[in-house]
Amino acid sequence: MLSRPVKTLEALSLTELFRYFFCGAVFVCVFRYSRGTHGLPSGDSAVVLFVVALIAGSFIYTVHRALSYPMLGRLALWLALGRPRRCGARYFNPFKPLPGEMARDEARWKRRQDTTSIQPHLDEWASHVHLLYCVAWATALGSWIATRWFHDPNSGKAGFSGFLTLVIAVSLSAAFAADYRLRVCEERQYASTNQ
Repeated sequence: MLSRPVKTLEALSLTELFRYFFCGAVFVCVFRYSRGTHGLPSGDSAVVLFVVALIAGSFIYTVHRALSYPMLGRLALWLALGRPRRCGARYFNPFKPLPGEMARDEARWKRRQDTTSIQPHLDEWASHVHLLYCVAWATALGSWIATRWFHDPNSGKAGFSGFLTLVIAVSLSAAFAADYRLRVCEERQYASTNQ
């Protein structure tokens, strides 16, 4: 019964696992924890939870990249650039890419074609950054959904626990710190190729 999900996992690259499965697995674990569910699932329920983890992880990652990361990433870039004065409200609008942002994306795509570039390492680092952000979102969403719509009053659990709040705070802080350092490194790469 588990051979199909295991083969699916084997076909995914490490960055795809970071993107889609791991934060979905965190969502499922936090959801179960917040409901007071203990023990490991088996058989068909394990397959269902695997599929739920992939779907939830894909959803969380996609929403993160589309809505939250453009603003958080721009904040990290703003700090990495030394807090330039000209930013305005457009700087934090996730729906409009900035001209400098597009130039940096194009430079990143060009560096990927260069076999001597460090870009593959930066891409893996970026996957770790997104995993940290998505762990925070998955923890918050899993706990919120479990306590909002699936709360069992007999479980003794209600709302965010101190532990889950700590996980969210540490994940967001670590993600932002790593994102800032990544942006500084990428800015050096961008500056060296555009002189």
